[in-house]
Amino acid sequence: STFLQYLQCQTETYRTIPDNGEQCANETSNNLIKWSDVELCVTSEKSNELFHNSLKQTRLASARKSCTIHLNKESWCIHDGSWKNCAEGHDEISFIKAICSRYNGTDKPIECETFI
Repeated sequence: STFLQYLQCQTETYRTIPDNGEQCANETSNNLIKWSDVELCVTSEKSNELFHNSLKQTRLASARKSCTIHLNKESWCIHDGSWKNCAEGHDEISFIKAICSRYNGTDKPIECETFI
């Protein structure tokens, strides 16, 4: 997915975050991500609210490592220098399969049809 490719790009040069954001968006999104839209979002009151809610959820989940991935409020996988506790795998396809297998909505994302 575009988002995971974007995150992988940023991770490759993590010492330059956030300065590498626009470059990674251009390299990974096939023009789906418009940097001007990202900047508008990041500087909005809504983004501040979402960030604080994310911090609250992180504390409630007792997440102590970056990145700790939770699916349906359960720890799924942790990356702290290397991947740990990833019973279902730690690559992009494994992540998509894990999300899709837990998805209970009526309109499954197209990725669920493609990868499962």
